[in-house]
Amino acid sequence: MNFFKYIKIYFFAFAFMLVTTNCEKDDICDPATETTPMLTIEFYDAVETTILKNVQNLTVQEINSNERLNFNSDLLGTPQYTITANKISIPLKSLELQTTYRLIFNANNDDTKNEDIVQFNYQTQDIYLNRACGFKTIYQNLTQPIVSNPNNDNLFWINQMQVTNNQINSSKDVHVKIYF
Repeated sequence: MNFFKYIKIYFFAFAFMLVTTNCEKDDICDPATETTPMLTIEFYDAVETTILKNVQNLTVQEINSNERLNFNSDLLGTPQYTITANKISIPLKSLELQTTYRLIFNANNDDTKNEDIVQFNYQTQDIYLNRACGFKTIYQNLTQPIVSNPNNDNLFWINQMQVTNNQINSSKDVHVKIYF
């Protein structure tokens, strides 16, 4: 009888070891892993071109859509569609070779708001990160953005745009400067 008792103990010990050693760790993408980067834009004074300048009440809206970018949510979780800042990051389309946005200056004031349409052209490359995170898209060969005015009134608020980094590998880098 003791023999069967020992066989049971060894069997359960072996089964327990088999179950616990064959478990895989969870595939969770580390939040510190940078995935698909966004296009980072800094705003500068058109006269003093080395001085960062806050753009007032900026709204960024995808062309042919009513969707506006949510820059941040307040403490109550209410979306903030306008921002006053000298630096923003905006997403580019990863399945297309261009993204077009309306950049609306002073969006909260119907009397003084000014809208320019900006088209960004680029190439994409998908890079495998790991099993947990999958792929990320990087953007290459960003060309000089095309700026147009929807009202055809030549009242552009953007004076000039400059591509400072045409390889978009990280959201931490500045890729475009806008002078206004």
